[in-house]
Amino acid sequence: MGEEILAADCYDVNRAEVVAGVYRHGLGPATVDEDVVSAATAVIGKGGTVVITGLADPAKLTVHVSGTDLTLNQKTIKGTLFGSMNPQYDIVRLLRLYDAGQLKLDELITNTYSLEDVNKGYQDLRDGKNIRGVIIHDK
Repeated sequence: MGEEILAADCYDVNRAEVVAGVYRHGLGPATVDEDVVSAATAVIGKGGTVVITGLADPAKLTVHVSGTDLTLNQKTIKGTLFGSMNPQYDIVRLLRLYDAGQLKLDELITNTYSLEDVNKGYQDLRDGKNIRGVIIHDK
């Protein structure tokens, strides 16, 4: 699915879940773990970027990579919170892209639940049956 949305290539670096996709200019979402960040940095090409999107234990080091690889291959590792977006500008832009059919959000939904089934949605999430569940509110 990653290829259909944004990614040029996707990589499963820990076999439990897809945690990284190589996008046009670097690497997509990744869990914060030393092994995953190191693998993500190894996968990207010259000039690529690894974007860390999750928080980890602040007492634990989560980035351990070769400075030589970063320098010679001009690689970048950076963090982001909520996509580093500007809500006043970006939400309107995202809505316009969605309305124009250029932003595929519906394809990301794995299951829908009624408000009465919200506990089932949480259980499905814990059981690995649901990645992106949406609660449908009836009027």
